[in-house]
Amino acid sequence: MANLINLDSLPKVVRRVVEPYCNKMVMLHGDNLRSIVVYGSAVGQDFVLKRSNINLLMVFRGVDPPDLEKSLKLIQQGRKNES
Repeated sequence: MANLINLDSLPKVVRRVVEPYCNKMVMLHGDNLRSIVVYGSAVGQDFVLKRSNINLLMVFRGVDPPDLEKSLKLIQQGRKNES
């Protein structure tokens, strides 16, 4: 996955969180990461700052435990930012 596209369609507050997080995932996984999809209230008008969560679906070419371990620290950081 070379670059992120369609970020302009996200609400600005969502984009500020999603863009750096997704860029880090791309750096960690490179071409093994095929696609990232933002879904749920974060892409619509129902998003409420500090109340709504941001749902991400990541599609990988292949995943094994070492691949998952690469992401663990970043995922934990993202979960801490939810509170």
